[in-house]
Amino acid sequence: MSEGGRWQWKAAAARGALVVACAAGLARHAAANPDGWQDARAAAGAYGFAGGRSQGRVMELRRGRNTLRLEADSRRMVFNDVQVYLNGPVVARDGRFWVTDTDVDKSLGPLWRPADAVRGLTGRVVVLDPGHGGEDPGACGGSWQEQEKAITLDVARRTREILRQSKVLVFLTRERDQTVSLEERGRRARQVGADVFVSIHLNVSPNRAVTGVETYILPAAGYPATAEPFRATPRPEWKAVRGNRYDAANLLLAYCLQRGMVAAASVEDRGVRRARFYVLRNAACPAALVECGFLSNAGEARRWRDEDYRDRMAGGLARGILTYLWQVREANNPAGR
Repeated sequence: MSEGGRWQWKAAAARGALVVACAAGLARHAAANPDGWQDARAAAGAYGFAGGRSQGRVMELRRGRNTLRLEADSRRMVFNDVQVYLNGPVVARDGRFWVTDTDVDKSLGPLWRPADAVRGLTGRVVVLDPGHGGEDPGACGGSWQEQEKAITLDVARRTREILRQSKVLVFLTRERDQTVSLEERGRRARQVGADVFVSIHLNVSPNRAVTGVETYILPAAGYPATAEPFRATPRPEWKAVRGNRYDAANLLLAYCLQRGMVAAASVEDRGVRRARFYVLRNAACPAALVECGFLSNAGEARRWRDEDYRDRMAGGLARGILTYLWQVREANNPAGR
């Protein structure tokens, strides 16, 4: 479980109840002053989404096989069956759906035109960060009580092996059961010149019925975490940090990882979400943090005893990383020159 995660889920339900009410107030604000917002259909049209339909509080847009679903007064969208949480809520008025400029540029754009999100970046070095370790066991669950730190290290090793078979240069922030500070994890990634940073974790919830995988990236500057209510006036802690330089690439990386895990391991999609985890705030390259399941759920915890399941999850992570690296190569060396 990621740093701060144990406390986040305790407050998430209470915070989530405030989102709809806050978004409704924002709708009135946006209608009176639409500066900083774009008509979602018009914005999508610029990227070739010519069709689509609106049904009540839902808008669906299409381009070939690509489908985008937006929900009024919600930060949740669905792109090609993968959930992605926006920075700000979608606002609906008189049949039109409005999205913030920030989300058009940093959430929708990277999915609609990936090359723009990664142009100028490189994809030679991948750093995998097995969560916890040493004195920090992380989460613990299931009747067999294996600790998160052991599973994350095993999954990271399996993922590394798959990536190496594709000639990718991969480093781990820890190679054994050792204590590594959050600061040191970032330092080790910078030391080897990381182009991609993926922190690997497992989750817990007070609701033992919850299952599925999540992928986290930073919120854009001036916007809240997914578990926090949206506010029209930014809070001081929502300021820009180092990792925000890669907002668009972060989104593309996270989408690839989430889609890879869901497809490979046949698990519930809990979406690409946003949080200001330390390793994401201080990343010097595109970065994401994956929560590969809930050890608090007996069935999901039991699956981690299966070697094949671990291989499948590692395969999903590797597939996501390779898909992202392919996008980087295509954007910066399109003809193989």
